[in-house]
This record gives sequence, C-alpha cells and structure tokens, in this order.
Amino acid sequence: MFKIHEKLKKIRQIRGYNQADMAKQLGMSVASYSRIEAGKTNLNIDCLKKICKVLEIELIDLLENNIQFLAEPKVGYEKRATLKEHQEKKTIESLIEENNLLLKTMLNLLEQQKETNNKLLTFLIKRKK
Repeated sequence: MFKIHEKLKKIRQIRGYNQADMAKQLGMSVASYSRIEAGKTNLNIDCLKKICKVLEIELIDLLENNIQFLAEPKVGYEKRATLKEHQEKKTIESLIEENNLLLKTMLNLLEQQKETNNKLLTFLIKRKK
C-alpha cells in the first residue's frame, strides 16, 4: 500500500515531471516540494488539491488505496472531465429546450392578448358610433 507522498512521487514520474517542475507549478521551492515527497511535511487539503490539479488527478484517487489509475496517465482524469462536460452539455441542452418551451408559451399568450385587445378595440369603436 502506497502512502500519499509515495503516490505523489510515482504519479509525478509517470507524468514526466521533475521536482523542479512541480515546485514551479505550485509556487514553492524545490526543497519544499522535495520534503512533501519525502513525507517530511504535513499536507493540508488545499495543498493536496493544488498538487492534484497539476498532476491532473482527482483528490479521491490520491487518497484511495487503489493505485490502478497510475498505470494509465491522465486517462481517468480525462474520462471524468469528458463525462462532466457531457453532463454539463446535457444540462445546457435541457435548459435551452425548457427556455424554448417557455418562449413559445409566452408567444401564444401574447397572441391571445392581441386577439383580445383587437376584439375590445372593435367593440369600443362600434359602441362609439
């Protein structure tokens, strides 16, 4: 079973980054990042999230004991991103369809109002004569 700092090192290597690359992306010194991979630094959740973003993995993948996702770099991340994009697209399409239905309803109501106004106007004109 890998510890988090060991997983970070393994994933970084799979991604083809060196410690200097990671440190630069995270806005810290190489020595600070090196201490993370050595397990000499306690990591807070914000730091872990930043590291996961750079490595293009989900935090849950890092925290789980399942290391299968290490075998295929970025695949899991891309699949989740694609799924999320698909879900967002479906949501947007659904909202557009709902909006179109509302617009059609409003148009029908306006047509009815126009007919009512025309009838009222005709009535008033006849009454005035």
